[in-house]
Amino acid sequence: MKNGRERLRDWITRSKVNQTQAAKILGISDVVLSQWLSGGRTPDLKNAVKLEQLTGVSVESWLLTSVPNTTEPVPVDTTEP
Repeated sequence: MKNGRERLRDWITRSKVNQTQAAKILGISDVVLSQWLSGGRTPDLKNAVKLEQLTGVSVESWLLTSVPNTTEPVPVDTTEP
């Protein structure tokens, strides 16, 4: 199953627009779109709603893409002061 970024890339390809044009359609800068596509930035709520309409990926999924993996153990300092 494709994630949101992959589905957004698919939408851009199917729409036959370049990244700059896609960003304009979304009402964002091409830099922000690039950051979304690379996973370096998560859309805000308003933009997540737009992305859900375009890609079918839920708002929740868009907003939770930057949540760190909480299953990783957190190192504990066991040395006494």
